[in-house]
Amino acid sequence: MENKKQYQVLKQGIWAVFMRGIGALGILVLTIVWNRMMPAKEAGLYFLAATYLQLIYMLSPLGLDTAALKIIPLEIGKRKKSFLKSALLISVLGSAVITLFAFLFLKFYCTFTDYHFLNIFWLYIPMAIALTMNRILSNALFAKKQVVWGTFLQSGLVSWMTIFLFLCFSIKFGSSFTEAATAAFFASITVAIVGIYLLRKDIFGADYIPNKCQLIRFGLPFLTIALLNLLLDATDKFMLPIFDSVNSVAPYEAARQSVRIGELFLVSCNTVVAPRFAKYWNCREKEKAVQLLKTSSIILFILSLGLLAGFIFFGRFLMHLNNAAYTEMYPVLLILAIGQTFVLGTGAVSYFLMMTGKERTYRNCIIGCVITNILLNMIMIPKFGIIGAATATTISLTGKNVATFILAMYSVRQIKFGEQV
Repeated sequence: MENKKQYQVLKQGIWAVFMRGIGALGILVLTIVWNRMMPAKEAGLYFLAATYLQLIYMLSPLGLDTAALKIIPLEIGKRKKSFLKSALLISVLGSAVITLFAFLFLKFYCTFTDYHFLNIFWLYIPMAIALTMNRILSNALFAKKQVVWGTFLQSGLVSWMTIFLFLCFSIKFGSSFTEAATAAFFASITVAIVGIYLLRKDIFGADYIPNKCQLIRFGLPFLTIALLNLLLDATDKFMLPIFDSVNSVAPYEAARQSVRIGELFLVSCNTVVAPRFAKYWNCREKEKAVQLLKTSSIILFILSLGLLAGFIFFGRFLMHLNNAAYTEMYPVLLILAIGQTFVLGTGAVSYFLMMTGKERTYRNCIIGCVITNILLNMIMIPKFGIIGAATATTISLTGKNVATFILAMYSVRQIKFGEQV
């Protein structure tokens, strides 16, 4: 029986990697299409706008998207299904409020930097709501062990549909920032509709949780972690147009998206193991959680070394594929690839900490790394430009993941010696 369960986990992991690979390829192709079909400034504006949209839809669930991985497996065991409906209601309200604050901030930011993408900001309101819902819906599918559909919803559908719609729009209207944003708008709305359809029984066949304030409090530590991780990931892109130039955003994003292919393995692993971490921990089967952590970490460490070798040998080709003029950005890609190697090589330790009640410890670890990242970017971008941004990000990511790995190993050691964790 145990071997059968391990086989099912492995099978789901393989399917998740395959579907995540399709999604990662779609994002890479999308980046190449933007860089090849739009001028550097137009592409840079799109990448900046997409980053702000990402900030909105990652914060809007108020941490309930990650909480879904922890709560829904427990609800299934108790034959309940009230979390998802309440989480969606809260996330829709949260996305509307955060989008309003984002508009006010961007109005000032665009005036300060002379960027003009607020003329179609009305598209971002339904996009933010749809993508926010999608984060909760896809994680709900992961928690219900519907890994293929969850991965397809989270990564595969949006990118490929955006590419298809953008190419259709560009034939008739031309290739510009407006056409790119319109294509992303229709793709995000479609994803939300598909997700609601897949989970319609859990959404429409459940009552609300009476105490929603308690639900929000439960999600707040995960919200803080999401915000900190986003700041750690996007600070370089926020600061490049301020301390360097908006024209540097497009080539830098080309290098970032190229190396982030490796994240598909980590995210695929996390979507499979995170609900099991929570289940084993709450069922007092801590040794199984530790064994799952060790196995996943070894596999991901081997993959990280292979990917680093791939970036060393094929990095120039990837940058040339985006744009022939970006080939000289190969050193930037290599620096970012080293950081991604540490991200992937440390395995699923972050979700191990979050799913086993150590989310506050993990949060405190990230805070120091975020502050370091901001300071390094402020110092290094004015002096070294894109190279400085890549170096600052790599140092910060490496520090965060090494510290997280040490914390996870400390928790494992406590279990090994029979201490209370």
